[in-house]
Amino acid sequence: MKKLILLLILMATITNLALAAVTVSNVRADQVADTDTVEIHYDLDFLGDSVTVALEIKEGTDAVSSASATGHIGSGITKGTNRKITWNAAVDWGDWNGTTNMSFLITATSYDPLLQLDKLSINFGEVLVGQSKSINVLVSNPGGGDLHVSNITVPDGFSLNWMSATIASESSKQLQVTFQPTEWIAYSGDLSIYSDMTGGTATCTVSGIGGISTTRPLGGDLTAIGWFQVNSRWVRNIYADGAITMSDQNTGLIWVYDADANGYAEWDAAKSRCSGLIYAGYDDWFLPNIYQIQAMYSQKGVFKDVKEAFYWSSTFDTPDSDYRWLVDMRNGTAYNVYYWTFVGRVWPCRSGQ
Repeated sequence: MKKLILLLILMATITNLALAAVTVSNVRADQVADTDTVEIHYDLDFLGDSVTVALEIKEGTDAVSSASATGHIGSGITKGTNRKITWNAAVDWGDWNGTTNMSFLITATSYDPLLQLDKLSINFGEVLVGQSKSINVLVSNPGGGDLHVSNITVPDGFSLNWMSATIASESSKQLQVTFQPTEWIAYSGDLSIYSDMTGGTATCTVSGIGGISTTRPLGGDLTAIGWFQVNSRWVRNIYADGAITMSDQNTGLIWVYDADANGYAEWDAAKSRCSGLIYAGYDDWFLPNIYQIQAMYSQKGVFKDVKEAFYWSSTFDTPDSDYRWLVDMRNGTAYNVYYWTFVGRVWPCRSGQ
């Protein structure tokens, strides 16, 4: 048996943005006593399912065959510590003689698409309702194959500048996340990326708070503590107890913001529910007449949870009539129905002047 003097060289072939897709470490090689066999041990870590490991052997600058190498070499090698390759020098290099210097180059390559995000959480802080703030997330593919992003989901209040993309190996793409709150509440949830990745991180927590302006705009309710100017006609009012209403600068009416908050009822119960309502500090709510409720069809986009259903009005043709008017919020059509057996939605309003 001849003695090999072993010089070790190690390499991980794929890196990107200082994030190693494959890491080979703690490499050591020893000749088995009284044999021509060399055992090469190494630790292997990576994102994904498996990698392809290759062994290159040289005497000085001359290549030496590694065909007899067995163990943790070739395709389908999984991560772990103390991976072992066994090489028979006599089989692959039969004409060598004497003591010699050998170098061993271990190369671990991933051919899988991977996914990494440069942020695991984003906190937008407080953003005024109706305004927006954007933060970028770097979506990287440090893997060896193209990454196909098929969809990205975000919670309510957040939006993205792209939803699907192909990201080449060792490439990245900026994803712009925008927070635009519509209510005076806290928002949170996961940004989730759906792709053909075989490893990596696919979620990022996003959060933010919808803030309110403390400067009252024209038409805003005086008793509110915060306001949001929705458009030239509507002002959203926020109260200390959490109630939210909408002031109509065209009519002077104030409406309950959540159009489904008061449920549904027969006509008599609907009127009683409105007149008995205490909300936002007021007790003078009423069931709107047919003209008032019908006008809400074209404005329902600025309210919360307007159902595609029938909404009662207080209007009837004569006091002794068994029919009452209501509006279909699917198309804005008014109907005069037999009210004793009909159930409709209840949407209270009050005079703000």
